[in-house]
Amino acid sequence: MPPGLLDHLDQAEAALRSGDLSQASLSVALARAALSPLQADLTDARDEVERCHRLLERTSRITAARGLGTVAQEALDAVMETIGARRGLIGKVTADGWTLLVARDLARADVEDPSQSFSTSIIGRVLQSGEPFVAHDAVRELTAESVNRLALRSVVCLPLVVDDRVLGFIYLDHTRARGLFNDAALETLRGWLPTVARSVARADADDGARGLPGVLSRSSTLQASLAELARIARFDASILLTGETGTGKSLIARGVHRASPRAGGPFVHINCGAIPEALIEGELFGSEPGAYTGAQVQRIGRFEAASGGTLFLDELDSMPIACQAKLLVALQERQITRLGSNQPIPVDVRVVAATSRDPAEAIRAGALREDLYYRLAVFVAHLPPLRERPEDVALLARHFLDRTRERYDLPPLHLSPEAEAQLVAHDWPGNVRELENTLDRAALLSTDGQITDMRVRAAPAGPTPSTGGPGALGPLLSAADAVAAALVKRPDLRDLKALGVFRGAVLRALVRRLGSADEAFRLLGLDEQVRARNHQRTLRREVGRLEALATRLGERLDA
Repeated sequence: MPPGLLDHLDQAEAALRSGDLSQASLSVALARAALSPLQADLTDARDEVERCHRLLERTSRITAARGLGTVAQEALDAVMETIGARRGLIGKVTADGWTLLVARDLARADVEDPSQSFSTSIIGRVLQSGEPFVAHDAVRELTAESVNRLALRSVVCLPLVVDDRVLGFIYLDHTRARGLFNDAALETLRGWLPTVARSVARADADDGARGLPGVLSRSSTLQASLAELARIARFDASILLTGETGTGKSLIARGVHRASPRAGGPFVHINCGAIPEALIEGELFGSEPGAYTGAQVQRIGRFEAASGGTLFLDELDSMPIACQAKLLVALQERQITRLGSNQPIPVDVRVVAATSRDPAEAIRAGALREDLYYRLAVFVAHLPPLRERPEDVALLARHFLDRTRERYDLPPLHLSPEAEAQLVAHDWPGNVRELENTLDRAALLSTDGQITDMRVRAAPAGPTPSTGGPGALGPLLSAADAVAAALVKRPDLRDLKALGVFRGAVLRALVRRLGSADEAFRLLGLDEQVRARNHQRTLRREVGRLEALATRLGERLDA
């Protein structure tokens, strides 16, 4: 209790009883002045509790995350959200310095070239000393060239230490706010860093044994490919990724980059199908002034921008054949020539390419040069579609729901068993991209964080993707789909019991066709099940509302 506070309050009360309002007002003012330091301490304590609460929420997710990239992303997002940094990165120590794990800005967009965006001199100082570094106005306190070039104000770099060994670091900065990283916030972070360091060490060991950073999968087929890619990533060999649109080829390419010695360099992504034919050569190789109409300044191409890192060529078979010939020369000679110039420029680039078509088919159709294919296909990895790895659906669904909840500041989100069954039953012609969009939509429409009906949209009209699978499963699913089609057209055939042991497969096929489990039950005349399911949903919603009301009531009583 602040000294004199009770005396002032007693005096104010006595003055009020005697009718001396002037003395009462003076005593109240003195009491308020005595209370002011306590209020400031209370505000600081509330801020501390809020920071601890946020970090505690993240701890379980970080310790449960798999993959070094995923752990680093979770940790960096937690720290930036808690401390209010504009940008941040997490790196780990290597034999020849350090390598980047993840670099983000406040909008959670990746920073493509960290070596030019952050102060490497500060990072080097922390890794050498093993001690935290804090600057409240870096441009005034430091003389480092990178600090002045970036006009840094608030900067903090904290080592990640395990068993007295510096494993890596967390770096945060802000180019406008001074004194952002106060002692109280830093003390909270220091107490939390050992948990992050141990999680990073564990994930690093796991990734060294299997998989790629930031890639989630329980599919044995995909995990086998990821393990091979993780081994290949250590070398500069070119990689060709194949698979349907939406299977995650760009995510795999970024995982290869993060698992490679080039992880500290830029990752440059170019979609060959999204750039007009007349512009793609300039985009790849750059141009000099006067190289074409309207070219007034020198432009750096994607090859030069990716030097020292990885260039990802997506939809390679969409690149014009003439440009493919120049790409082949660049890969063979390891040098490029800008449009409008005769001066070759050496480039140090690791190329990962991707195509959604079968390469052999693309070569036969004249969309892909055979010699370019053999130059790029040092290692070819095929990514299976989502319908062939149903064990990944629930895992990815929870991951996407977590991201959606953070992005839109939603309450905790939960999938009901019925909703999860709908997800697994769907064919996902749009693969992982379709799954992510579906979950985003369901999360935004959910009530009290409960997702009970996915209402998966039917695929647009067009060729139906194969539902076949290994062994006898493919024919069974095809037959179930044919039965479901007949049930939709012929009301007189709607007797689910007559289907015996196959009724589960037929019901799943109906859910895929109709986009709703309720509609499937109604079509089969099982309205009682629909009413029961709706009653359960209503009951869950009311229980959620009652729990929320009880929480609010408890908060008011505590206040």
